[in-house]
Amino acid sequence: MPLAEYVENYIVDPLTDGLHNVLRTTAQHLVDPSSTPPLPTTIASRVDSAVHTHPSIAHTLTQVKQVTSEAIDMAALIRFPAELFLSESEWAGARWREEKVGKAEGDDTQAMTSDESDGQGASEYLAFAIKSHQEAQAKATGDSTTEFAQDEPGVLQYVLDYAADVIAELEAHRQDGTWQVKIEDKESEEDARLRELRLNLLALAKRAPLDKIQRLPAELVPEHIRHFVPIVAGPLSL
Repeated sequence: MPLAEYVENYIVDPLTDGLHNVLRTTAQHLVDPSSTPPLPTTIASRVDSAVHTHPSIAHTLTQVKQVTSEAIDMAALIRFPAELFLSESEWAGARWREEKVGKAEGDDTQAMTSDESDGQGASEYLAFAIKSHQEAQAKATGDSTTEFAQDEPGVLQYVLDYAADVIAELEAHRQDGTWQVKIEDKESEEDARLRELRLNLLALAKRAPLDKIQRLPAELVPEHIRHFVPIVAGPLSL
């Protein structure tokens, strides 16, 4: 038996569980695809994943990790201090809450006509009503520490999706040359759609953990809430 055949049969194949030819063909294909016969479909798909898909995914994950590790520059979204509160008037999450209230009321009505679900539907609606009342009280008293404590992942995802859609819409209009600027506030001279997007992003940023937000210049924060907000001028106090 030739030495090369012996090495292949008794050394290499046992090491590769009999896949020596597969590995050799794949390696040749990676070096020079034109010099080898077409790979079997299953092997070709794995080669494509290894060469194209996995590196792309790894790059994307690296970018996501870099973004999530950086603090949010909320100052870039603020033009004057009062916008920290005015942003709530543009909060797209209010629509999500209205839909949820309507659904809860409908579920409660249905539960009242069903012996099987009566207790559960009423208790769910009561819990939601209590939560809404607590949030209303927090807004009325200006308690910024509890105003957003009851936000659920659903509403945050809703606003994230909404903001992404607005950005895509504005970009499409920009590329097509169909963007018509609409200015409602003559003092700011800011496009109404851009302002709505900016204030929604600001409202989202307000709901991030404080340690994920860059310190704000004191002049961008109303004086009566500066002890809640990380300020550039001094240490963070809670």
